[in-house]
Amino acid sequence: MKNNTNIEEALKQEFGCYYIADELLEGWEDSLSQMAWASASRLGDQVGENHIQDLIQLLKDARNDPNHPVIQMICDETLIDWIDEPRDWQILQNLLDMIVINLKQEAA
Repeated sequence: MKNNTNIEEALKQEFGCYYIADELLEGWEDSLSQMAWASASRLGDQVGENHIQDLIQLLKDARNDPNHPVIQMICDETLIDWIDEPRDWQILQNLLDMIVINLKQEAA
C-alpha cells in the first residue's frame, strides 16, 4: 500500500488526540456521527486525496478484524481496549464505518 506510513501516522494522531479514554465524556457515543464526520475530514486532509482510497481500504480491513494491527494501534493510542467488550468493539466498528462513509463522500 502506497504511503502506508503517512496513513498510519494520521490514524495515530487522530485517535490519540480525539478519542482518548480520559477525555471522552459520558454518552460521547451519541455524537458518533459528528465525530466520524470531523475525523474523516481531518484524516482526508492529512493523507491527501491521492491516498483516501488506501485509507478507506485500511479502515475497512481493520473494521472486520479485531486482531488487525490498526486496531491494536487504536487501542494503544486511545488507552481503550476496544476488543475486550462486545459493546466497545461494536462502537469502534460503527465509528470506523462512519469514517469510511464520510471519506467516500469526500472522495466523490
